[in-house]
Amino acid sequence: SVLAIMVTPFLVLGASFVLLSATATRPAMLWMLQENHPVEILTFALAFFCSLAALRLAGALRSHGADAITCGFYTVFSLGLFVVAMEEIAWGQKLLGFATPAWLLPVNMQGETTLHNLGSLQGKSEWMRLAFAIGGITGVGISRIARFERISPPTMLLPWFLLIAAHAVVDAYNDVFPIEERFDNTMQRTSEVVELIIAGAALLYVLLNRQRFRFATWPEQET
Repeated sequence: SVLAIMVTPFLVLGASFVLLSATATRPAMLWMLQENHPVEILTFALAFFCSLAALRLAGALRSHGADAITCGFYTVFSLGLFVVAMEEIAWGQKLLGFATPAWLLPVNMQGETTLHNLGSLQGKSEWMRLAFAIGGITGVGISRIARFERISPPTMLLPWFLLIAAHAVVDAYNDVFPIEERFDNTMQRTSEVVELIIAGAALLYVLLNRQRFRFATWPEQET
């Protein structure tokens, strides 16, 4: 239901805070948040599936005569989610066991095959999360404009974007004005959960819009 979709990110993030705070569950939650463990693998899976779904949607829209801007947007969105998915698992480096290319070692702060750890990008993922949230909030805001209707997220996803933005803002503030060491550690850990929420929001965006377009009448085909 709509209500279930709207409250899901709050339940997921709230549960992660509780599990990290409780002495009995903290070790298990920390294990889940490690690299190549459940949260990261699920984030990869959702982002990768979203990439495929967005590309398929772009093709379907093109076959129904949608304009180039609409088709291009979903194609770019698909490519973006593919990069996010592969970055999440370091392009399969640890799963496949290949070494980091020599040219990356001096500039990658973690010595991995990733882009988001290059130089000044290291430790700045909250700004990327904030950019995603702002894009989603803006998309909902312009949904009533006919030109952007086909690429706008459903209003029910607004709580997802607001939660992502709130976490990113607090995370960024904490980087400049540290609040408390344990709080800082919790924010860093829960940022992995927020990345999972981002992947979920992206997938819902594509699936819900695909469902909406299934019954659409395309102006280009009207007689």
